[in-house]
Amino acid sequence: MVDALRYELGITLHRQLAETEQADIRAACAVLPTVTPVGMTSLLPGASAGLRIVKDGDGFGVTLDGTKIATVANRMQAIRARLGDRFAEAQLDTFIRSKDKLSDAVELLVLRTLDIDSHLENNPSETLSTLNLIHQSLKAIRVAVHKLKQAGFSTTAGLALAEVAT
Repeated sequence: MVDALRYELGITLHRQLAETEQADIRAACAVLPTVTPVGMTSLLPGASAGLRIVKDGDGFGVTLDGTKIATVANRMQAIRARLGDRFAEAQLDTFIRSKDKLSDAVELLVLRTLDIDSHLENNPSETLSTLNLIHQSLKAIRVAVHKLKQAGFSTTAGLALAEVAT
């Protein structure tokens, strides 16, 4: 899940991956309203049946199977509750640097990064620095994809790139 990886960056990543791997790109429909809590919860296993938008004071909240989902920790716990040891998570940069082997039981690995989003929020006027960071981020994703393939993850399982992640 890559925060701020907009459509055109996804297209660029697809082209780069397609140079060395079989890569497909498919459109997906977003769940409305298209705000971070709803979008991120909609990516969780079981969300098609269990996601609910509920009134929360003057605003709203999101639940999955009746459990409030408001943070990254909540989302990761929801996946862990459903998949147990078949699930693992890591930060993208930590995964790339790690020499540790993933457990053979892991079927779903969630890698997260906020690099692009946090840089754009903190340094919006630094164009050259931002372009360099985007290039580095796309390279890190490609490195992770190759590492996952070497670890035995199916190339048909897909790479979900979300524009929203907190």
